[in-house]
Amino acid sequence: MAYKLKSALSLAIIWIIALQAMPVFGADDPNYLTSVGLALYKQRRYKEAGDYFWKSIQAGSIKAENWLYRGHCFYATGQTYDAVQTYKVVMATYLDSPEAAMAAGFVKRLDPLNNLQPTSKPIETAKTLPPPPSGKTLPPPPGEKTLPPPPGEKTLPPPPGEAAKPEDTLPPVKTFKEKVVVIAPKDGHPAVKKETLQTINKAIAKLPPKIQQLLDENNAAVFVVPNLIDKWPEYKTLKREDGTSMGSDLGRVVGHDIFVCQQTTDAETNTSEACSAKEIEAAFFNQCGRVLDDILKISTLPEMKRAWEQDAENVPGDRDSLKVYLKSDVGQTETCAELCAAILGGQGKNTQSMPTNFPRCYYLVKEKLKKEPPKH
Repeated sequence: MAYKLKSALSLAIIWIIALQAMPVFGADDPNYLTSVGLALYKQRRYKEAGDYFWKSIQAGSIKAENWLYRGHCFYATGQTYDAVQTYKVVMATYLDSPEAAMAAGFVKRLDPLNNLQPTSKPIETAKTLPPPPSGKTLPPPPGEKTLPPPPGEKTLPPPPGEAAKPEDTLPPVKTFKEKVVVIAPKDGHPAVKKETLQTINKAIAKLPPKIQQLLDENNAAVFVVPNLIDKWPEYKTLKREDGTSMGSDLGRVVGHDIFVCQQTTDAETNTSEACSAKEIEAAFFNQCGRVLDDILKISTLPEMKRAWEQDAENVPGDRDSLKVYLKSDVGQTETCAELCAAILGGQGKNTQSMPTNFPRCYYLVKEKLKKEPPKH
């Protein structure tokens, strides 16, 4: 009896010590708030996710991901100016970090001429953050722990001691081919037609099962919009370096969300021109290529850089028509996206000539897309 009592007491002491050693995350803990923000972000509840990333920052987190994802949330909800300003915070505060590099890429894409004007009140910035030591990424606060990912990414983790509320339960996760969302038109533009949706669904069906699995596992989705201006009104006035309107693009990627347009819109006259099924499909495959490159990091590989440099120097085709693929800053990324589109079956303006013009890059991209999707 004495032996059993002694054993029970020993177990109790071990259990108490273990409990004391476990980190406690309350509703105001920065890591808990970030975890909720990421869970909401993966479910595309961007407005709510952005609020949680900001709450985490206010609660004391100095992680770069909170600022980066807050920028993504602004962009996804059509607040392009606020997104750019947030990305600039990341670039200035977290020097030489992967987050800063990604933020710089978004700033170059969204505001290439640095002339984007505010459409709302200025956002709160990183005034309370300490400067980064020696230009490096800020370290986490002492004793800071990392929360495990939400189970199944379906239910938000309630704070310890609190029961889950009905609004904390998220809908079941859909597969990639089920994640096709139609965005309503504005300013009298034509609504998305049934034929456009059929074109998108047929294009998705052409994707190899391994590619669909890869997009699935990385939370990719497709949004069909009448035109980009209906989603991002700032594009009415935003110009590229060559003076053309960004509202005339056929597609756009935000994170792993693919936006495909039914028509292009002239920003000055507010008139729309319908795209053919072939153009819509080509835009879809091109944007898929951008997402796949972001997942697999093909364009950042050293061997891709070498292949691109050799191909760019010896392009047999018309260099003027291929100038976007030959630019020193974005050439590798654009080449990779277009080659992915060619491999997937795209029929865009330059798509079919890309394997001939960039043969080394084509072989490399093709080999990378053949590989088994990474395990998560």
